[in-house]
Amino acid sequence: MAYTELTVWTRGIIMDKEGRDIVNSVAASGRLEGKFAQAMENYVDNPDRTNAPTRKYCRLSDSVIEKRRRASTAA
Repeated sequence: MAYTELTVWTRGIIMDKEGRDIVNSVAASGRLEGKFAQAMENYVDNPDRTNAPTRKYCRLSDSVIEKRRRASTAA
């Protein structure tokens, strides 16, 4: 299974919605093109995390993405 993964870095609370909108829009666009897509995030709302770096992910593939696993952490 091969897929392309997009990672969007944001700042917690302040830019959380914008990052989520980006990955959801890319996933929706991929689905319109007939691709399989997943959009996910690894952020839990907590006032102490204001400005903390967070990530949102989007995966696109020509075939079924079998599992919703944690996104890659490779740098």
